[in-house]
Amino acid sequence: MSEKPFLTDIKTIRERARAHMEKGVITESYGADLEQVLKVLNEALATELVCVLRYKRHYYTASGIHAPIAAEEFLEHAQQEQEHADQIAERIASDSYREIVNWLGNGDSATRRMMEGIQAQEEEHADDMLCLLERVGGD
Repeated sequence: MSEKPFLTDIKTIRERARAHMEKGVITESYGADLEQVLKVLNEALATELVCVLRYKRHYYTASGIHAPIAAEEFLEHAQQEQEHADQIAERIASDSYREIVNWLGNGDSATRRMMEGIQAQEEEHADDMLCLLERVGGD
């Protein structure tokens, strides 16, 4: 039997797990410029959201004899653009909030706490969606 108490081993395991969790999907083998990737993804997200709004506006304002057909096409495009936005946001949301929390540090504790709350809720949303997809996929 080892001389180390079992509790120390668990503590070490937890510390390693926390260190990996804080890194998220970004590991030592990540080859891109993370700051630039986040900038580009945020710009792409903004573009997708603008497209959603445009298609929705066209959906609601379509007129004329072919309005129902056109409106359905606009709605389909809006839904597809929203899916794109969701995919991009899922990729950047948690990491962006984590970066903001770390950047704020103790310099603005109120804003940091607010961002920690948002980050926690975003992580909860991701967990909820994963559980939902697992349940739906199992049927």
